[in-house]
Amino acid sequence: MQPIWLRYLRLLSIAMEARLEIVLGRWAARFVAAMLFSFFFVMTLSLLTAALIAWLAGVPKWSYGFLIGASVWGGVTALAGVLGHGLLHRRMVSKEAIYRLRLAQSGMRLIEKSLAEPYTAKSLSSALTAPLGRLLWFFIRRWLRKWIPFL
Repeated sequence: MQPIWLRYLRLLSIAMEARLEIVLGRWAARFVAAMLFSFFFVMTLSLLTAALIAWLAGVPKWSYGFLIGASVWGGVTALAGVLGHGLLHRRMVSKEAIYRLRLAQSGMRLIEKSLAEPYTAKSLSSALTAPLGRLLWFFIRRWLRKWIPFL
């Protein structure tokens, strides 16, 4: 059996490793979402620019094609902005790391609780509450026995 401080350090290292994994997963999800959104936005702007150039050059069919392409990429950009971060966050942040973190934290709390000194000094109110409650219950039973004989 390991000493308590060694078990606590082991749980602390597990918790720190799990936190690091969670933080890196969140950072990676944000980074990838920003990169995808930027790429989709640049594609939309480039197709809009191509549509403007085609319209100024006098080729309206090409400009309509570029506008349709820009609208498709704009829709993809909107979807990436609304749903992209949530989907990437769920895929890139490890559920096992969250589970390990919770287990390590609960183990550390148990060790801390077992090492904490019990609070033995009672306050005046808690010391008086129990005897006063028994005395009050004694008087209530006596009054009830006077009115209800089979108690």
